[in-house]
Amino acid sequence: VLDAPYALIGVSALAADDEAEARRQVLTGALSMVRLRTGRPGLIPSPEEAAAYDFSPMEREFVDGWLSNVIHGTPDEVRTGLDDLAKRTGADELMITANAHGGDARLRSYELIADAYGLPRHA
Repeated sequence: VLDAPYALIGVSALAADDEAEARRQVLTGALSMVRLRTGRPGLIPSPEEAAAYDFSPMEREFVDGWLSNVIHGTPDEVRTGLDDLAKRTGADELMITANAHGGDARLRSYELIADAYGLPRHA
């Protein structure tokens, strides 16, 4: 039994070396969510596939809403967003997931976020 409440929040966050790459990577997760919501689940598409996809107006509205809940950008932007979320919610801990195509983009995102907080990288 805890002496006090403890809140953990799961959050989708993706960091990249620059804003353009972050946007490019985060759109892969957005397209994956569109497909899931429309009964077409599958693997997260490549950045090239996501960039070439012609979102319908309804899909674009969904993507805009979904992206407003995904903290993404440069490492400093992501750290600021995560810090703001923790402060706003009173969360004691954040559990981060990165919806990106391929392990390399996810690993790089986690490394950049760890670096932004001065945490050690994976072993």
